[in-house]
Amino acid sequence: MFDDVDHAASLFNLQSYGYIYSRLTNPTVSVLEERLATLEGGRGAICTATGHAAQMRAMLHHFRNPRLLATFTVGFGMLFALVSTFTYVTFYLAAPPFNLSTAALSYLFAIYLIGLVVTPEDVFSLAIGDN
Repeated sequence: MFDDVDHAASLFNLQSYGYIYSRLTNPTVSVLEERLATLEGGRGAICTATGHAAQMRAMLHHFRNPRLLATFTVGFGMLFALVSTFTYVTFYLAAPPFNLSTAALSYLFAIYLIGLVVTPEDVFSLAIGDN
């Protein structure tokens, strides 16, 4: 399979082209990629071993766009802040001296969310200072 140790090292380091019969390179996957590219009329195709690897590859490709990456970062930060705030508030209000039940906490959060939905957009722009 390998000519010598240096040949094997160059294949595993992706310095030369050849098959190492792993998830990375093997002739079966190469044939599948070539046939898919021909079938779809493309220049090439990439096959992955799992669906998760395909999703990660697509997501990382999209994150090359700095605006999309910034949007994702801000969105994740806001989600994390909301989840952590609601978790803290839930534990704080469920403990003494408040001792609110699960039902009371759910009503409280429902009222908060309804208020968030019905609040006019002008209030948010005034709070930010955007005139």
